[in-house]
Amino acid sequence: MFANNDRSQLASWTPNASGTAMLQDTVRAKIYSGDGIIEEKLVKYQLYWNYYNNKHWAKNNDKLLSFNYTRAIVDKVNNFMVSGTGFEMNIKDTYGEQVDTELETTYEALLNYNWLLNKKKSFLKKLLQMGGITGDAYVFLFANSDKGFVEYKLMDTRTCIPLFNNGDHTDIIGYRIVSPLGVNINDYIQKVYEYTKSKTSIYFVKDTGDNATRFEALETVNDYGFIPIVHIENIPMSDGFGGKSDVEDIVKINKVYNEMTEDIKLIIDYYAQPTTVITGGTVGNLQRGINQIWSGLPADASVFNLSLGEDLSASMAFIKLLKEAMHDLTGVPEEVLSKVQHISNTSAVALQMLYQSLIQVADIKAVTYGEGLADINKMTLVIYEKSLGNHPLYTKLKSKVESLNIFTPEVPYKVELFVTRFTTEIKFKYSLPNDRLQMLNEITLELSNKIGSRKEAMERLGKANIPLLMTEIDADIELNKKIEETKQVPPPPPK
Repeated sequence: MFANNDRSQLASWTPNASGTAMLQDTVRAKIYSGDGIIEEKLVKYQLYWNYYNNKHWAKNNDKLLSFNYTRAIVDKVNNFMVSGTGFEMNIKDTYGEQVDTELETTYEALLNYNWLLNKKKSFLKKLLQMGGITGDAYVFLFANSDKGFVEYKLMDTRTCIPLFNNGDHTDIIGYRIVSPLGVNINDYIQKVYEYTKSKTSIYFVKDTGDNATRFEALETVNDYGFIPIVHIENIPMSDGFGGKSDVEDIVKINKVYNEMTEDIKLIIDYYAQPTTVITGGTVGNLQRGINQIWSGLPADASVFNLSLGEDLSASMAFIKLLKEAMHDLTGVPEEVLSKVQHISNTSAVALQMLYQSLIQVADIKAVTYGEGLADINKMTLVIYEKSLGNHPLYTKLKSKVESLNIFTPEVPYKVELFVTRFTTEIKFKYSLPNDRLQMLNEITLELSNKIGSRKEAMERLGKANIPLLMTEIDADIELNKKIEETKQVPPPPPK
């Protein structure tokens, strides 16, 4: 390969490169300077977003080739996880007892109402996108009194700073949400929103350190008993704070892939317009191109195109290896992302085996996002009690709980106790091929042999509002029985 003079002085966006050093300086100056681990994660957040947004080079992104596999892979995993309604919720009693049907219906109605107003599927897409790119996602909850629901706001991970107890990364005592400011008369560089279990603070700062002087501070009491922010780790890591990004393992590979393809492009461009060498004669304004004839050269003159003699087979094999490595490391099969599949006679089971690596990635993410969404549901109910207690759906739920005598005079109803006992189990519905008829046949056999329940079967089929649906089915069965009984009654004898 030969050097590209237009590119050789450009730094690619990769860890430890000068482009990343520039990002690090920007983070320290505008966002945060302090804990080294948090600084490094904030730089990576911005780096991964640059790759997702097709800014793979420090300069000239509009001229240099960028094969954006980072975006393709993140979007493929997220689209695979979000299907139909995105996810379903089932109410579970942690005591192991059967949940009252009416209680379950009322509880689900309140949560579904709140998710509907939060544009559930769109919110979930953005949540998975933020977590997939950066490795972490933060959701802020607050009571929207004007519209009468608990609103969920997905925070920009690049501006969320966790606060640790004496540097212990396993003990979070609060969060700072920073908003960088432009030019202002007070020379403030940030407006900061700080949330802890006891209070909420809003203030301005002139530097990004942990102990920066606060200006125009305003504090309010937080009576929720928790920080109204849910932190979700994309892929959990046990060796430090935060989760792992979907693109962390392929950023460097994508960088090298871009560089190799750019070099190959230059070679191909050269062969399209090679340098012409003439020996033993002089030429004037000769035109080169198809169907051009040169004449008037000396007999001993020689004309030829300068050839590099490059064999591109090794380069092509290497970039193919790089692409395969990106698929292997992310769990997104090449056939799923780009290759044409001939599946006319392929069974759903065989296709699921093809998707196996993608399913494994989705299953890992379903655990952390499922637990995070369950925490959001818990906080939602507490915020309804504290700030929206007169909402008709919440008052109906509270009345139902009190009528069931779940809580006693000695241990009266408290919403915190209720959400601790009655939790939501999140079920993601993958965009996975399946044999619906085969599944229904299996369920029919299980029900006929009395080794399964209708509710469990409906959960497996991904049905929503199962208690209400079962009530409607029972009502239909009773109605059909009455119709049949009416048909069997003999007509009265003729007079």
